[in-house]
Amino acid sequence: MLEPSRCPGDTVQREPTLNTRDPLTQILKQKTSPDARRYAHYEIEQLIHLWRKDGDPTSLSAQFYPIRVVALLETFTRAWIRVMVDESRTMAQHAIRLVDHLKPDYQLILGVTARTVTFGDIVAHAVSVSNLGHIMSHFQILCDCELRTLLATAADESQLEVEGEESRPIIADFDEVCAHVFETL
Repeated sequence: MLEPSRCPGDTVQREPTLNTRDPLTQILKQKTSPDARRYAHYEIEQLIHLWRKDGDPTSLSAQFYPIRVVALLETFTRAWIRVMVDESRTMAQHAIRLVDHLKPDYQLILGVTARTVTFGDIVAHAVSVSNLGHIMSHFQILCDCELRTLLATAADESQLEVEGEESRPIIADFDEVCAHVFETL
C-alpha cells in the first residue's frame, strides 16, 4: 500500500513509500529480480563449483549452500507457475483451485487492472512451495495430469534424432532424485 511519507510539521510532500508487508509490493519486488527460469541452472552449477572448491563440508560457508539451493528452487518454481498461468488460459482456469482460499485484496485487484501485476503473479505469490509435495501438487493441478509419471518417463528425444541412440529417461532414478529434493527442502 502506498503511504505518504511526512514528518510532523513538514511542508514538503515526499515521494510515497511502499509498505513492505503489502502483497502487491512483494509481487512487484519479485518482478524486478532476475528471471529465475533463465538463471537457476547457472546458479546451481556455480554452487556445485563452489562446493567442490571449498572442500570442507563442515565449514561455515558450506552450511549456506543448502539454503541457497532451497531459495533457487522456490524462485524457479514461482517463476514457472507465473509463466504457465499467464501464458495459458486453460492453466489459468486450473490455477483458480490454487488460490480459491484467498480473500479479495483490493490493492492486488487494482494492480491487475493497472496491469502492474498479472493473475500469474498472484498465484505464484500465494502458493506454498515449502516442500516437494506442494511443488508437485501445484504443477499437477496446472497441467491437469499425473505429473510424477510424466517426469519419471520424460526422455531426451535429441538422443535419437542427433546421436541415433535410443532415448533414455532424463532422470535415471526419479524416486532417488525426489528423496534428495525432499531432504533438501
